[in-house]
Amino acid sequence: MSKFVGATLPEKIYADLEDLKTKGNWISTADLLRDVIKEGVEVMRNRGLNDPALA
Repeated sequence: MSKFVGATLPEKIYADLEDLKTKGNWISTADLLRDVIKEGVEVMRNRGLNDPALA
């Protein structure tokens, strides 16, 4: 994932998409976004923001 530990999710998305753009590898963009969303859900769970929709 991202090199920016502690960065907000939008910052991670931007940095990772810029990294993909410079490498010319847009095929894995969907996988990247899936991983970022999954990470966001885990962060919310860890902060106690449990929502049945996130299960």
